[in-house]
Amino acid sequence: MQSWRSEVDGRAGAGGETEFRLKALAAGIPFVPQPFVRGVGNLDGQIGPSTFVEIDGTEWHDNPLAFEVDRERDLLVAKENGRTLRFTYALLRKRWGLCVQAMVTALEHDYRHESSTAFPPFPGRMPPVAGRLG
Repeated sequence: MQSWRSEVDGRAGAGGETEFRLKALAAGIPFVPQPFVRGVGNLDGQIGPSTFVEIDGTEWHDNPLAFEVDRERDLLVAKENGRTLRFTYALLRKRWGLCVQAMVTALEHDYRHESSTAFPPFPGRMPPVAGRLG
């Protein structure tokens, strides 16, 4: 039995989502997989009360139809006063520090403003992330 198997969450739609979740948690960023947002459907993850993430691989997200669908979903989230951060697999693997900085900034904004969204409840406040930008 390999130790990584205990870290797999069956809700992830792809391996990159699991990798992202584990790296986010290791950086001190909370991650709820596959939250359901009314009018949008499931998103890859939720990291704060109004902040969602989508982890995009090129096999689905690199065509004009998928591009339009993704942007429409982002607008539906924004309409409810939320945001969707989009990360590619290349950013996840080559620019993780930048990904963490963007998430921390978005979460700081989340916790400075009272949540007025129709999004799923988020389980708690973000712990300090200082020094974990790896």
